Amino acid sequence: MQIILWFRKNFSTLLLAFIFAFVVWISAIISTDPNEEQVYPHPVDISIVGLDSQLIIVNEISHQAQVTIRAPQSIWTKLNSNPDLVKAWIDLAGIGAGSHSVPVKVQIGVNPNQVIKVDPDEINVILEPLISKTFPVEMIVSGEPALGYRIGSSSTSPSQVKVSGAESQVNKVIGVVCRLDISGASEPIQKNISVEAVGENDEIVSDVKISPSTVQVNQQISLLGGYRNVVVKVVTTGEVAEVYWLTNI
Repeated sequence: MQIILWFRKNFSTLLLAFIFAFVVWISAIISTDPNEEQVYPHPVDISIVGLDSQLIIVNEISHQAQVTIRAPQSIWTKLNSNPDLVKAWIDLAGIGAGSHSVPVKVQIGVNPNQVIKVDPDEINVILEPLISKTFPVEMIVSGEPALGYRIGSSSTSPSQVKVSGAESQVNKVIGVVCRLDISGASEPIQKNISVEAVGENDEIVSDVKISPSTVQVNQQISLLGGYRNVVVKVVTTGEVAEVYWLTNI
């Protein structure tokens, strides 16, 4: 009972002594390992998490951030030697189509530390629905075959491709084409050619994905009637002068 009474009587003195001891301990630590505030020397990549698979980002966004940190010297030594300890990301979970300002979150894998500033601290993100449409492949042939030859039937394999991307971009597409130059051709052509998504005035629509991105084209080239390929045979007469000989014609 006397111990309890003594403890109650001296509680404030004990608490004050404990606080003073804690302050002295903190001061000792700070004096040997002082805090430093500086910009982290490595640009931190900003990852994207939580994006709905049915949405797509359509605007240009910042992919790196600069982070200002306050931390003891010993922590800075660890941070400078291992850039993977500082991570940044934006969380798009639960965010629908439209324009949004999303905060940049930062996590530092070693303590103690204090994040003072993140630049940028917010990123404007514009999201659109991700859609796809199927288009037949139109084959555009240019040039003329060799003299005496004509253009026959043509085909592509596959005959249709899928165009996918942001709704605003896919809606610009009015067709998919592949372009084949047959200038001087004297035999059937079979080759793989890249396809392009085109809009009005034959302008190429970018920022869409075409699957497959190439098709195999088959273009028939045949000889016209009344024409025939023949070999030219050279007939020589006489003999060459002495110390000379005929090598090639």
